[in-house]
Amino acid sequence: MHEHHVHAARPGTPLPEDPAPSYTPERDGQRTPMSSGETSHAAGRGGRSREPLTRADRIVVTMLAAMLGGFVAIGGQLVGLQRQIGEVRTDMTREIGDLRTEMHSEFGKLSDRITRIETLIETRLLPASDPRGPAGP
Repeated sequence: MHEHHVHAARPGTPLPEDPAPSYTPERDGQRTPMSSGETSHAAGRGGRSREPLTRADRIVVTMLAAMLGGFVAIGGQLVGLQRQIGEVRTDMTREIGDLRTEMHSEFGKLSDRITRIETLIETRLLPASDPRGPAGP
């Protein structure tokens, strides 16, 4: 179905001095062969070769990559801060609850003391001869 025809060079046939033109642009008068990455990349786009990036393009790409890295780092730090804030909030809620419980306990003790003081005043400090009580006539 798919037959490949390979034409072998006849023995004694001289090869051309200048090989086929390179698919990569010449740089500083030197020809450089296309790397395998460039070959596969160019072949994936219908055989078109890509143009090299200019210095300005490389600077922009570098800046964008740095910004992306910065955003990722900042995002990670924000997640860490959110976690810490959540832990602080949980700790504060627990401590506030403990303080409320302690305050209610102390208020109960104070209420008991006030009741004992009132009882002491009524039973021992008021004159027994005054039947009207502390309010007077």
